[in-house]
Amino acid sequence: MEIEFLPAPLQPLDIAQRIYGTIGYLLVKGAVLKDGDTLGQSPSETIRVHFKDRSAHFSGRVLQLTYERNAPASPPLPGMGGTPYSAAPCNGRKRAPFGKRGRG
Repeated sequence: MEIEFLPAPLQPLDIAQRIYGTIGYLLVKGAVLKDGDTLGQSPSETIRVHFKDRSAHFSGRVLQLTYERNAPASPPLPGMGGTPYSAAPCNGRKRAPFGKRGRG
């Protein structure tokens, strides 16, 4: 499977951090993401998850992430405990938690 982040108004480092956060979240929680779920570092940030059978550059299954600016936050899914996964910062800055919020 490939992870693809569609063009977004973010700096490359910020996009990389969102991708690493997603990978870390999946490593800790397992394959819990479903098509249409949302991720994010804050209540105002929504990154929508979509699964595709292929992309322009990859013929296998693709986890496609789409940044949605100023979208309302979705409540956490039952059993998630409201404690999202937070990857270690790569540049020494304190990072906001990153994790699944549920369907939007």
